[in-house]
Amino acid sequence: MASRKFRKERTVYSKEQQHLLQKHFDECQYPNEKKRKALALLIGVTEYKIQVCLSLFPLFNTKRVSSSINYLNSVLLKC
Repeated sequence: MASRKFRKERTVYSKEQQHLLQKHFDECQYPNEKKRKALALLIGVTEYKIQVCLSLFPLFNTKRVSSSINYLNSVLLKC
């Protein structure tokens, strides 16, 4: 029997967490490790998840979607 691939569980961010991510991204698009770790502690996820999520933000901010928080919700579910 073929083994099934292990799939990581998606992280679902609350509205407050999404707002914090957006706020920090607006302030600094490329935070250093220290800032990412501080944000991770504040939000309650790993520093790696912060790094991945913030790396996805520029893809969607260039489109200037009218409601970026709602649009980013679908992206943040994949982090």
